[in-house]
Amino acid sequence: MSNFTRLEKIVILVIVSIITITIGYKVLGSNDKEGIEIEDNLVLQDKQNEDEKEIFKDKSDKPDEKTEPTMQTDEQEDEVQTHVVVHITGEVSSPGVVKLENGSRVVDAIKKSGGLLPSADESNINLAQKLFDEDKIMIPKKSEVLELEQASEEIQDSGQSSERSNVPSSTQKEPQQVVTSTNNNNVNSSSNTNSGGGVNINIASQEELKTLPGIGDVTSQKIIDYRESTKFESIDDIKNVSGIGEKKFEAIQSMITTK
Repeated sequence: MSNFTRLEKIVILVIVSIITITIGYKVLGSNDKEGIEIEDNLVLQDKQNEDEKEIFKDKSDKPDEKTEPTMQTDEQEDEVQTHVVVHITGEVSSPGVVKLENGSRVVDAIKKSGGLLPSADESNINLAQKLFDEDKIMIPKKSEVLELEQASEEIQDSGQSSERSNVPSSTQKEPQQVVTSTNNNNVNSSSNTNSGGGVNINIASQEELKTLPGIGDVTSQKIIDYRESTKFESIDDIKNVSGIGEKKFEAIQSMITTK
């Protein structure tokens, strides 16, 4: 340094100082930048962790969308449905739409509608039948039921008569007639009554048998065919004839006799 002038020494010192300061500034700036980046990364990571916690919390609060709804059994559906609405018409005091508790029966609907009218045919109603929502109940008249039974009998008789018409006439049996003698005169008569005035099913003709309610051409012929092989010992024996059931017997029992 002794070879340099004072001015040169000063210049060299200034240059060295500038170089030192520049290097130091760069080193410090690089460290500060790395520190800032590290701090930013830590803040960003903390924020991501908080977001993930929020997402998991939201999912735990909400029901699983992929979970299929459980199927309700019939008993559970009955518990949910507490009432049924039915329509009742016919022979009741107040026909119309009524609301009943779930599990109600036909008898409950009738009571709700004011009860049966005297003209109602209760024997053709299932009072214990369980009701369901939107059911319709029809209470028939006694006369309507009788008309239906008679119409059914006529249809049955007409169908069987058409079958018999296809049989050769030689095989068809003529109605039996009874010949009685009065004062030595032969008189053709059909003795259909006894002292009580009932139709004697052992000797009555087909036309006389047809005067009984519910007895048509076919049923009367069946009665005649039956008595030709087996005598009616009592009026109950007529139930052995095909086509005469308990209801029809009840309708004619007071009008027939075997003696």
